[in-house]
Amino acid sequence: MAIAISTIGIKVSYAFESVAGEGYSGLSFTKIPQVKEIPEMNPSPDTIETTSFDNLEYKTYIDGLKDLGGSLDFTANYTQELFDLWQDDNGIMAQWASAKSSNKAMWLCIDIPDIDESCYLSVSPSALGLPPASTNTVMEITLHFTPVGEPVWDTDPVYAGTTLRDVTVTGYVSTGVEISIFKNDTLVNKFETTSSSTAIKLPEGDYTAVAKKSGKTTQVKDFTVSSSAVTVTFSTFA
Repeated sequence: MAIAISTIGIKVSYAFESVAGEGYSGLSFTKIPQVKEIPEMNPSPDTIETTSFDNLEYKTYIDGLKDLGGSLDFTANYTQELFDLWQDDNGIMAQWASAKSSNKAMWLCIDIPDIDESCYLSVSPSALGLPPASTNTVMEITLHFTPVGEPVWDTDPVYAGTTLRDVTVTGYVSTGVEISIFKNDTLVNKFETTSSSTAIKLPEGDYTAVAKKSGKTTQVKDFTVSSSAVTVTFSTFA
């Protein structure tokens, strides 16, 4: 029987690319505090009619594009911490102005603790205005993000304050090897090799790397990331 998922502990975070076009992988994400509502990002696709003279009773359709509806609106408690995060000289809006001028994207991430992947989306943020207020209530504000890319699911992010170390995966020789990296039985990174070695970054800790290639024996390597760079060497898959 499936276990229902709680919303407790959901994290909404953001990161800016350091190099234009590098994507979200390897970025360090910063949690947005006091978020309490996340908008739905599960729109139904447009339907494109394909009815022809061959149809004698019902119209037929194919799926079209999905529409996230423009601005994605997150609700948060309005606090000084949130205001500073957005409006300070090195806040979200200042970082976005600098990033945009260099074609660097801002990435938003929704991390649900009981789901083993997180949702990533390239967005454009809006500056904070003045939220509404009424007697004897908590002040809340809507955080507006305009989607500029499509949502994707991938491994959970690395958060700011976490030290990342260089890890080189090598020895397999052949391209097209699927490498999966686990920490405490949870998948934290997955990629397919395109060269004779692959460089990634991981937080400190104990890991297991699994290398698979069709028609070849699966290889497993345990390794530890500590205070220096690490090399994980597999046997040749050629």
